[in-house]
Amino acid sequence: MIKTPKFWYKKNILAYLLWPLSLIYFLVIKLRYFCYKINLFKTYYSNIPIIIVGNITAGGSGKTPFVIWLTKFLQKQGFKPAIISRGYKSRTPYYPYLVTANDSWQEAGDEPLLIAKRTNCPVVIGANRAASVQKIQQATDCNIIISDDGLQHYALARDFEICLVDEKIQNNFLLPAGPLREPKSRLKTCDLIIDRKYRKLKSIKFINMQQRHPGEGRDPALMTKQNLNYFANKKVHAIAGIANPQSFFDTLQKLKIDIIEHPFPDHHVFLEQDFKFNDNLPIIMTEKDAVKCADLPIKNAWYLLIDIEPSEDVIYKLQHNLASKIS
Repeated sequence: MIKTPKFWYKKNILAYLLWPLSLIYFLVIKLRYFCYKINLFKTYYSNIPIIIVGNITAGGSGKTPFVIWLTKFLQKQGFKPAIISRGYKSRTPYYPYLVTANDSWQEAGDEPLLIAKRTNCPVVIGANRAASVQKIQQATDCNIIISDDGLQHYALARDFEICLVDEKIQNNFLLPAGPLREPKSRLKTCDLIIDRKYRKLKSIKFINMQQRHPGEGRDPALMTKQNLNYFANKKVHAIAGIANPQSFFDTLQKLKIDIIEHPFPDHHVFLEQDFKFNDNLPIIMTEKDAVKCADLPIKNAWYLLIDIEPSEDVIYKLQHNLASKIS
């Protein structure tokens, strides 16, 4: 994942110096798109409807919690969803790979494992998304597929595109002068655009990471949960190894928690020494980070379980737009 450079947030001298490279990047992506348009590059068409959940910027935009919400939403609509993901930093013996909730995060990758645990739906990982779709067709009885990211993966045809936009798109320049993977005009071709302001928190729970030895099971009923007020006005260590750590820190501060910020790179592999703070303060981390820390000998550690709920307007548009495209 690309760490967001500070100059992406506004048009400054460095951004303008890099603009010629952005122009070259623009020509490359236009040529690539044209090659798919004239079938010089092949596109795979699935007989199962495919929904893409992606963005047009580098870095995080909250795709994982939205994919989890969308999966559960589709289940309520009577669908049997499955999810495909690139499986960034996964280490499986082969690809495409069908993830189970019993896999390790080292095998499956942190985000695919989190999605599998939260949804109880088939999750297949692999860089070749067409092959992942074929794996789902062979190994499951699903009738709709959600692609976690892949808006720019034109080798896979899609029936519906959802683009998540994280507020303003910073300086509006293409890579590397700015964060855009594609021109902002790409949004006009998406079926649904969801801004962060149209995504609201449905529930927040602090869940204690009860320690266990590797290989042992864990009874979810034994997990200690706390309400929103438990950590209010308390000092804690806040851990975030995600694309945008500040968004996690901002959430904790809005809950009136006094945090000591500890940002890490996205998909960081945590070690025991990362939690050596020489005090007894509580540790709060993201759910994605908790997936990777379950077997570390750390005490008084909690993770923030976040459920989102798009606005009623977004849900209405999703229902009606989906109905018109997917029968």
